[in-house]
Amino acid sequence: MFRSIAVLYLLLKTFGFKFKYFVIIFFRWLVAVFIKITLSFDFLFYPGLRKKKIVSPVFLIGHPRSGTTFTHRFIMKNCPQFKSLCLYDFLFPSLTAKRMMRSFKPKMEKAKLDKLYDPKIHKTGFFMPETEDVALFLRYFDGLLSWMYFFTWKIFRNKEDFEAGLNERLGQKKFISYLKRVHYRGIYKSDKTMFSKSFALIFNYQHIVTEFPDAKVLLVIRDPLYAIPSFMSLVSGVQRKLNNLDSLNDELKKRFYNNFYKTSLYYYHKLHEIISNNKENKNILVITHKEISLDFQNTFNKIINFYSIVRTPELEEAIALQVEKQSKYKTEHEYSLEKFWLTETEIKLDFDFVYKHYNV
Repeated sequence: MFRSIAVLYLLLKTFGFKFKYFVIIFFRWLVAVFIKITLSFDFLFYPGLRKKKIVSPVFLIGHPRSGTTFTHRFIMKNCPQFKSLCLYDFLFPSLTAKRMMRSFKPKMEKAKLDKLYDPKIHKTGFFMPETEDVALFLRYFDGLLSWMYFFTWKIFRNKEDFEAGLNERLGQKKFISYLKRVHYRGIYKSDKTMFSKSFALIFNYQHIVTEFPDAKVLLVIRDPLYAIPSFMSLVSGVQRKLNNLDSLNDELKKRFYNNFYKTSLYYYHKLHEIISNNKENKNILVITHKEISLDFQNTFNKIINFYSIVRTPELEEAIALQVEKQSKYKTEHEYSLEKFWLTETEIKLDFDFVYKHYNV
């Protein structure tokens, strides 16, 4: 509840009174209460759940708009040994809740969620594999989504204040504990391997390896010159609906985009720090968006070997089809750096450590 009040206070202070802010907070509270109660009911109706163990889970982590969603959904579509989560699982993580919602499932399968995000940038649906940052947002009103939707409007005193706030929002140990609870329900009465995909779990890396010493973590890096404006463009669409972004004065918009930029810069530093400290760690694999785009065959072979994916004729055919598709692919997305008060020179200077160490 404290988080909700903090968010509401920030929104009211920044934009003034809007009834929809109270609706958002109330809806979030209802969802969180429903999730908490139904999760507790699971142990009454599914006593065998207490014995479920998660063995050798796999994680996929990268800055938003780095190719993680594509990689995630390709693996889920073509590698049945894994079990991942979707928006439906985030809204109804408990087995009890899923049983309650069984009759509504056919209608939800047909529902379109195009109003949430521009489908040209990010397609979503109740039963499409999705980032687990959504699960944390729905349960705790915290994490990356809370940060980029709300706290990027906040005025921070200095760099230290900003980074402390970011670590507090994104690096909480309870996030891993909660995702563990959701996942062992997802693989209940199944021999599938837990597959976790998130952006912000880079801030929880130490919690991951503590909770799952045998976990394998795939990290994806993309050229910041493209990842950052793409990410800003995606979230700007939400901000237009939530806070009428285009009608705001330049001071507010500059604050928003500047905090966003600093978030990405800190994220890449965090990513680089973990990679640098784990060069000999065989449970970490680093690939780039460039490798995925230009050499999908060899790149996915690396992923197959790293995750011990079972090769099947169907998988080989899917890889071949994807290679052919990517050879003809041309992006529809064009992003203007000036729109976000950014320049190519600034990005290349600030992210020099990325260009020095990675062939992005």
